[in-house]
Amino acid sequence: MSMLISIEGIDGSGKTTLIKNLEKKEKINLITHNWRDTEIGQKMWNLVNWAKEDGKSGLLGDWSYIFLIFIAFEELVKKVVEPSLNEDKVVIINRYIDSTFVYQGLVGELGIDIIQEVAEKTVAIPMPDITFILDIDPLKAQERLKKKKAETGEYTNWDKLDLGFPQRIRDYYLELKKTFPERICIIDASQSEAEILKEVWEIIEQNYSFQNQQKEENELPSLARVVIENEKGVKASQ
Repeated sequence: MSMLISIEGIDGSGKTTLIKNLEKKEKINLITHNWRDTEIGQKMWNLVNWAKEDGKSGLLGDWSYIFLIFIAFEELVKKVVEPSLNEDKVVIINRYIDSTFVYQGLVGELGIDIIQEVAEKTVAIPMPDITFILDIDPLKAQERLKKKKAETGEYTNWDKLDLGFPQRIRDYYLELKKTFPERICIIDASQSEAEILKEVWEIIEQNYSFQNQQKEENELPSLARVVIENEKGVKASQ
């Protein structure tokens, strides 16, 4: 049974770690991906970062940024999401359309409704069946990122950010729950890796089993033999 799942949250909330742990699961036919991993996605991401460099401030407006991301999303959907769903796989994406809702729709004040409408009418981006938002205090997330940077040398721009900004992003992610209450699940990301994985996996399995049950109930047999008794009591089959 196919299912589209996205993982969201502020930097340092544990999205990448959760996905790595999910990849170890074998019970469900599962594939994970990041929109930046596709060929076009990487180019779009490099272009966005280039436009944000010192001296190029304001080069990209919100709509320019959105359409660059939509180009990457379209490639992701056509090359990864749709083929995988057609093969009854569970697709898990690290950051997806909800990031655009938060950063451009809420922070950029363009509005979620108009971005969703544009997405549907232009590149036909499918909405997730489930979205997990990993919720964590920005200060704790910053500590995680600094520790990761010290251990791996991986760059983080949090040193340049006032904690007020990631707090706004966190608040806006939580706001999404009010807009999409049926598909969004808020996960306490201050828990241990094992606890987060257990909670997320239980929700995935429950939804996977429910969808399978619905599919079985809605499927009709390919050939049915019905016995009908006419007014004279003679039975005929069709």
